[in-house]
Amino acid sequence: MRIAAKAITRWLVNTKAIPSQMYEAFEYGIFSCLFSSLPILMVILLSIPLHMVPEGIAMIIPFILLRKFAGGFHFSSPLPCSVTSVALLLICLFGIKASLVFHAYSLISSLVLLSLAFIIIHSPIDSKSRRLADIEKKVFRKIAIILSIIMALTYFTLIFCTRYSTAIPIGFGIILTAFLQVPCVFLKNHL
Repeated sequence: MRIAAKAITRWLVNTKAIPSQMYEAFEYGIFSCLFSSLPILMVILLSIPLHMVPEGIAMIIPFILLRKFAGGFHFSSPLPCSVTSVALLLICLFGIKASLVFHAYSLISSLVLLSLAFIIIHSPIDSKSRRLADIEKKVFRKIAIILSIIMALTYFTLIFCTRYSTAIPIGFGIILTAFLQVPCVFLKNHL
């Protein structure tokens, strides 16, 4: 990721698209942009062989939005993060497929309600790598609550309208967000 950001920035400087004194700022911005798009790219790549690209996108968008403000568990190095992310995304994609095949809408709806409650109670969870200031905690909490309620209402509206192939992935995005909060809450309460 850093190598790509450096290469793109170097190219921008060489083509005189940006001044050389802006190199570091642009490199950081490009790296941040690439890093932010990684979950979407990862889920698309995993979804293609499963023929689940729309479902993968419908899952990852609510997850990214909620995760930003709700917080949760983070690894301190990229390798375990990448391996775990791929495994969790694959589990979710197979879970979506199984839920749709076996019509497990009641089970997923129950998990969405539990996840919604968990997110509302415990958000935001800050990470060791970036501690939240008090004002950020208040703002992130409000946004996490509003977003999680909007996502849950969207999920239940789609379930009511029998749009299961869109609802279930959104539900998994909510469930995954809450799931990644659980280790932080457990460790906080048991240390």
